[in-house]
Amino acid sequence: MVTFDQAFASDSRTIAIDCDDVLCQTNVTVAEMHNEIWGTDMTIEDFQHYLYWQNRGWGTPEETLRKVRHLYASGLLMRSPPIEGALQGLQALKELGYRLVVITARSDNQREETEAWLAQHLPDIFDGVYFTGAFTAMHQTEQSGQTVASMAPPKKKLSKADIAHQIGAFLLIDDSIENALDCATHHPTPLPVLLFGPYPWNRHVTKEDSPEDVIAHNERIARGIDTDEGEALAGKLMWSGEDVGQALPHNVHRVRDWSEVVSFVRDQGKV
Repeated sequence: MVTFDQAFASDSRTIAIDCDDVLCQTNVTVAEMHNEIWGTDMTIEDFQHYLYWQNRGWGTPEETLRKVRHLYASGLLMRSPPIEGALQGLQALKELGYRLVVITARSDNQREETEAWLAQHLPDIFDGVYFTGAFTAMHQTEQSGQTVASMAPPKKKLSKADIAHQIGAFLLIDDSIENALDCATHHPTPLPVLLFGPYPWNRHVTKEDSPEDVIAHNERIARGIDTDEGEALAGKLMWSGEDVGQALPHNVHRVRDWSEVVSFVRDQGKV
């Protein structure tokens, strides 16, 4: 395992940074748009799980995918405001001499909007933007007639850890605990991670849907128990463990906001 001390003592000065909910307020905007379009009362606290359909108000995986496509078509990416303090934090990291790049799970067909958003809100900050296409797998499984979607990148796609290794990044800043654990334990090149934000979805690991999970979800809907209570119960059933905050690897560190990111990096003394 590569520790933070070892990472900051390396020759690399490249920090990789996630986009959604690290740079831009994606899920807050998703909740706002969902409420406007479908008349719900969704808030950020409803995002208890990384996979949207495991949360209150989304319905089946198929319904969720249709909703997400509609949100993208309605301007989700450009509407999302930047995370508070992101610009100041990024500028501080650059002043400390770091090279900053974006590694996002968005697909490459969202490159134009993503780069336009970055140019508008965070200009002249990043030296590169890399897309893993992890979310593409969800669309591919539906198109192939399957109802189970995975959080993993599609076959032949690189993970965030793979891309970080290829570009020589020594640190990742990401809001996903799944990504954090994957990168921190990646073989043969573990990558230390700052786990960003006090978000409900990164308090525990979200279990991927199995065929049995999907059948149970659909049966619950068919029986007319898709109430808030029913969806909350479904979410609990899909919970794959206790809050792992106390059991994170030594090379994963939680930060609440961009001021804590800058303080942590500065305190490591790599100037």
